[in-house]
Amino acid sequence: MDQMFAPWRLEWVQRDDREETFDGCVLCGLADGDDREHRILARNDHAYVVLNNAPYAPGHSMVVPTDHVGEYHHLDETTMLALDRLQSATMETLENVYAPQGFNVGMNIGKAGGASIEDHLHVHVVPRWEGDATFMPTTADTQVIVEALDESYEKLRKEFRRVAGAGGVEPEGAIRVDG
Repeated sequence: MDQMFAPWRLEWVQRDDREETFDGCVLCGLADGDDREHRILARNDHAYVVLNNAPYAPGHSMVVPTDHVGEYHHLDETTMLALDRLQSATMETLENVYAPQGFNVGMNIGKAGGASIEDHLHVHVVPRWEGDATFMPTTADTQVIVEALDESYEKLRKEFRRVAGAGGVEPEGAIRVDG
């Protein structure tokens, strides 16, 4: 099988990079855009959590500093802590919604490190289950995602609200996770 039906990926595949990069960086533009439209789940003053547009598994999220920084050692201490708090809340939320048996958590930094967005670092948080590396990715270079992104967004946003205790959040906005 050469093709899989994944309608939520069509917008990403057909995007005009010049429009989607928001003055050169898609991650900077997401931080300033509409949370629901861009699938931003939660945020604090220095970082935000967004669903990955090309997920490896249901709930695959990215924790992103709002400052445009490409090297981890260029983050200030406040931003590092903010990133860590959101990463922790993301993992708790994913555990509560999907009950994964493990996680892959990490950064791809620089082109040689596998970063598709080289100049704005971000942390991938991917829920994993035993046996989830089925024959599809190993023999057909194809991933099977069993849930549409909008469905994942609604489930995770609701749980982020519970995990964060999110008082005073606008109905359409991302959940505040301040620590």
